[in-house]
Amino acid sequence: MLVDRRELLEVLSTLKPGMSNKDIIEQSDSFIFSEGLVYCYNDSIAVSRKFDVGFEGSVNEKFYEILTKMTEDQVDLSIDEEDSKIIIKGKKSKTGIVLDSKVKITLDEIRIPKKWKNLPDDFLEAMSTCSFSASRNMTQPKLVCLHVKGSVVQSTDNYRLTRFVMDDSVEDEFLVPVTAVDHLVSYRVKKYNVSQGWVHFKEEYSETVTDEDGNKTEVEKEGCIFSSRVYEGEYGMDFAELIQKHFQNGVEVEIPKEILAIIDRASVFSKEHFTKDETINIAIDTGLVEISSEGEKGYHKERERSKYRGDRIEFNMSPKFLTEILEKTDNVMVGENSLKFETDKFVHLINKA
Repeated sequence: MLVDRRELLEVLSTLKPGMSNKDIIEQSDSFIFSEGLVYCYNDSIAVSRKFDVGFEGSVNEKFYEILTKMTEDQVDLSIDEEDSKIIIKGKKSKTGIVLDSKVKITLDEIRIPKKWKNLPDDFLEAMSTCSFSASRNMTQPKLVCLHVKGSVVQSTDNYRLTRFVMDDSVEDEFLVPVTAVDHLVSYRVKKYNVSQGWVHFKEEYSETVTDEDGNKTEVEKEGCIFSSRVYEGEYGMDFAELIQKHFQNGVEVEIPKEILAIIDRASVFSKEHFTKDETINIAIDTGLVEISSEGEKGYHKERERSKYRGDRIEFNMSPKFLTEILEKTDNVMVGENSLKFETDKFVHLINKA
């Protein structure tokens, strides 16, 4: 069967968040082809997509790796049943990769829905924004999740919290682990639904197709279905009252615009750590703002003048998230123990260092 190599690679690459580096459950480290679908499933995340290759079974990641190193536009896929291998033929090459013809992981248990509900247009923005405040400590299940209810998405790690109000509401309440959200935000999801223990998101997007005469047409496409396990407990927190209580007597401080370039330079050393955990230190004192970062390979410190007059304020924050905030607002509200960044859509609180 002739297959477009680039199209197949694009499909396989979108499935990888559902793949495990270790064989956590049988075939969780493989691409699984079954009933016109290809999917990966690691017991926490499943990513599936329509793509028929004319056979069923599972293949390991070497299948993807060899396709990336080939140069042909099309490759020929066939099955060597006697040797239990999938054969990939190029113009001058032939590769055999072990195929397990028995599908041992099905998607039946996660019950992917047939009917879908609309997501707010700013859902992914909300999830991305709130992911910075979720904990990475798996001993506190609620804190490693983003809480979605109505028009509100919120998260906290007990050091910082974020509350985002979307333009529209979702019908269901669910708690999504931040480890799933880290991947989800890169997908063009427009729909969702829930099943027992799972939340499912469906990609929908348009693509411009040019015919032989150069005419362009917008074609509606369906991409992946991204499924994540959810935390079944009650979240039991609403940040609205907490935010109001903390900042009844806050003082507004203006952050100089020049600070964005300094944050970018300081992030060089913060990037030695995992992206979501990387931090820089911000110290605001009378007449100046100082940004600093330090890693195993060096450090960076830089100052900028400020109009602020008052006691020293110090806090740690993700450079990426701080940049995103400062592109929307250059003011921070300083409370007794916390700082508040606020835009028309979200509020972010962070404890002083």
